[in-house]
Amino acid sequence: MDALEKFYKDKIKICHDRNLEDLCSSDKNLEELQKQNRKIHVDELNQVEHNNSKSKSSEERKHTQEEISKVLNILENQENDKKEYEAEIDKVLLDQANKRKEFKEKYYQEEMKMEEEFQRVINDVYKKYNARACNKSYAP
Repeated sequence: MDALEKFYKDKIKICHDRNLEDLCSSDKNLEELQKQNRKIHVDELNQVEHNNSKSKSSEERKHTQEEISKVLNILENQENDKKEYEAEIDKVLLDQANKRKEFKEKYYQEEMKMEEEFQRVINDVYKKYNARACNKSYAP
């Protein structure tokens, strides 16, 4: 591997590693935020359920059931958001891997074309000078 290729491979690796570190850090931050929000809503749910057990009137119990339903809906939405986030991140990572694969394939195809063209030019030069060498009237 020549110095230029090593330079770029090192730069790409640094960038790739930094992207993965950023993703992991973002994942941890988001997960912590989601845990905090979930705890807030679970605490709220527990409080509402506690208040419901003390409710005497059917109107109070109905209102508490509505509050419980709202909180449960929020918790369900948070869980769905988490799953959607994970699925979207997985898709982005897969897309990036596919793009990297396609890029490398194109790069190697182009390199093959370049080598084939080089071989053709070398053969043309050889033929040119071979013809001259075979020509008896050749005079430099």
